[in-house]
Amino acid sequence: MSPKQAEAQAEAIQEALEGAAVTKADLADHRAELRTELAELRDEIAELRTEMRTDITELRGKLALLYWMLGFNLALTASVLAKLLIVR
Repeated sequence: MSPKQAEAQAEAIQEALEGAAVTKADLADHRAELRTELAELRDEIAELRTEMRTDITELRGKLALLYWMLGFNLALTASVLAKLLIVR
């Protein structure tokens, strides 16, 4: 390899390494960004939990209503069948 080629490669490597260097300020910026994103994720999770609790409460109410309706319909059907059997 000629001295010019070696020098060109050394300069290219040096430029690449300088661009890849991370400073403490860079790390601090990234850490702050990550903390902000983490706080946003925690807020979103809290909102989803609240929505889920609300949905579950609504579903329990609807399920209780369905149980009552089913019980009423079974009782009504049983009374109609009993009347039909007794009349004969």
